[in-house]
Amino acid sequence: MCPLKGGAARNGDDGDNMNLTGDVFYAFNSTLDIAIVIDGTFSSSEFSTIRSCLVSFADRFYVSSTLTRFAVVQFSQSQSTTFNFARYSANMALRTALSSLQQQSRGGVRDLGAALQYTYDRVFVGQARSNAAWVCSFL
Repeated sequence: MCPLKGGAARNGDDGDNMNLTGDVFYAFNSTLDIAIVIDGTFSSSEFSTIRSCLVSFADRFYVSSTLTRFAVVQFSQSQSTTFNFARYSANMALRTALSSLQQQSRGGVRDLGAALQYTYDRVFVGQARSNAAWVCSFL
């Protein structure tokens, strides 16, 4: 089970921000492009926990084509894009995709430096929006 708790709920009449139950933090309808980089050398049981954490994390944002967007990259000895920023523009679709995320490789030598360079070159450059904050999270 993921240690993250709560879910997103609208706060205020104007809909200008997202408030998490439990006061974990607030996502103010920010323009964000968030790339999640997943280490594929985890065991299958650890990967299941990662999936749960990703769903809990993504639930904290208002996902849309104009606000927060997500991309996922997996790596071990090589890297691959599981999905890019344009793929999901609604919370429920992203939640479904993260819940059913399949581990692309297991074991082997990992190369985090190459994975981060890959994420910058193939996920952010050319896909990320110039008006968005670029966020890269490593698991």
